[in-house]
Amino acid sequence: MLVLAWSTVCGSAVPVCFGGLGLFGLSWLFSSMKRIDANSLLKGLNLVTAAESDPLFVRYRALNFFGEVAGCVPFLCVLFPVLILVCAAAATLLYARGAGGLRAAWADALIGAAAEKLAVLRYRLSRLTRGRGWRTYSRSLVLAELFKTLISTRFLAVVLLILCVKVCYSVRVNSPPNSFSDAVYREYMTVLEGEMTDEKLAYIADERARIDLTLSRYAGMRQAYLNGEITYQEYGEFLSEYNDAYSRSSLFGAVERQADYLLRQGERRGAVGWFLYDTGWRKLYAEDADLFLYASILLLFTGSFAAEYVSRSSSGRFAELLRSTKKGRHRTFHAKLISSGAIAAALTVLTGAADAAVVFSGYAMPCADAPLWSVAMFSDVTGGITVGQYFVLFFLMRLTGALIMAMLVCALSELLARYLPVLGAAVALTLLPALCAAFGFAAADKVNFLNLLAGTPLFLESARTPLLGSGYAMLALWLAAAVSAVAAMMLPAKKMFTE
Repeated sequence: MLVLAWSTVCGSAVPVCFGGLGLFGLSWLFSSMKRIDANSLLKGLNLVTAAESDPLFVRYRALNFFGEVAGCVPFLCVLFPVLILVCAAAATLLYARGAGGLRAAWADALIGAAAEKLAVLRYRLSRLTRGRGWRTYSRSLVLAELFKTLISTRFLAVVLLILCVKVCYSVRVNSPPNSFSDAVYREYMTVLEGEMTDEKLAYIADERARIDLTLSRYAGMRQAYLNGEITYQEYGEFLSEYNDAYSRSSLFGAVERQADYLLRQGERRGAVGWFLYDTGWRKLYAEDADLFLYASILLLFTGSFAAEYVSRSSSGRFAELLRSTKKGRHRTFHAKLISSGAIAAALTVLTGAADAAVVFSGYAMPCADAPLWSVAMFSDVTGGITVGQYFVLFFLMRLTGALIMAMLVCALSELLARYLPVLGAAVALTLLPALCAAFGFAAADKVNFLNLLAGTPLFLESARTPLLGSGYAMLALWLAAAVSAVAAMMLPAKKMFTE
């Protein structure tokens, strides 16, 4: 019903398809993200969670409804029928009024005023530059394609909205929690920070002995206080020590497990590991695929070539006219690809910068020169790569994934020459394997394109299955296969556009 109501507002099937895809994408994103609080409304009140139904009954969930406690399941049972009725009524009324009644007068007036101001500004600039050899426009095909993709298609506003949602989402997901356990872990790791030494191992053993000794004295001190052998002040001081030891005992186990891990890895590798506070690094590197970046690329480049084949008048499609010009074939084709790559790279930088800014501002990020295998999630990684060096590789993998996807969508846009087939084919090739893997088909994860957009999953898979004695060979092979597949589609696409 939501999509039906949206279709009465839109003038074509393309925004309807994008709207439905966006609705499903957001619902799937909120239901699958591991770092969203289990009690969050975003995780409970979405279409995917409601369709699965099991997550709603695993644990009791409630929400604050104007000061009253409302169970999530009863609330959904009321909310969804209301939404269905509202959307059905809205779709009926909007359809009955016709397309002419759907446009808001204030929006038309605002757009008209902005267009008039731009026309006046352009006219004044043309008068100022007349006769002086200045131009108010660019003769670069690349800049012209950039303008066409971002401005003339009016998708820039949608992409900016997606980026704003991305920033808000990143702040919510990547901001550090107010966690006592993480504070204790950070305290110990700050003391131990650096290469593992015998002195640091002795400190860990002494700290464990101190905690165990304090816990073992509880019964004796309590009995001594009851017998009047110690004062109330002495007993109170001991209780403070006991409570501190009791709260740290299980949390200190994480430090001991890290020490054991570094000892085992050091013996296996013949190298010395590092203690470091790695919560921030793990938060940054364990990110899932950026679906906001995915949606932006899909939205912008679906019509990169397909738009030229849309018949806008009785004179036919613009592609025939474009190819009849001097630079309308090879140079225009290359300009479209260059502009698409530049936009994809810019989007990757912006989305990656949002995540990095939130993580670096919220967490301490020490020991960038520590071996990467010192972080337990990278236990299979070989070689001398450091934590800081992997940040560069991590960003390059995401950038490569964004560029490959942009070229894939561009090739499909030329080959299929229609918005909806391009959108369907791109989603099937890139998102369908991820959905199959999420539902338990392990083989689909081997061709999951979202692993490249995420970066770390593909890198870890390569490290776990070394080829020719190298932990990077599998990664290189996967990238080569992806580039070859896109190139195999790009060659006939180029031939189709230029001939």
